[in-house]
Amino acid sequence: LGYMKVAFPLMLMSIVVSTVYLLFWHHYHGLVSLLGTLAAGAVLWLISIPLNNLLLRTEETSARKVLSKYREA
Repeated sequence: LGYMKVAFPLMLMSIVVSTVYLLFWHHYHGLVSLLGTLAAGAVLWLISIPLNNLLLRTEETSARKVLSKYREA
C-alpha cells in the first residue's frame, strides 16, 4: 500500500504529460515540435541535475544513520 501511495500519482502525472506531448506532436508536427521536444528535454535535464544531487545526498545520510545504529548494536 505504501508503494501504491507513491507510484499512483506518478503514474497519473506520467499519463497526463505523455498525452499532452502526443497532442502537441500531432497538431504541430514538423520543426516546431522537434524544437519544442529538444527544449523540453534540455529543461528537464537541467532540473534533474540538482534534484539528483539532493536525492543522492539524503540517501547517503540515511544510509550513514542506519550504519551507525548497526555499529552501535
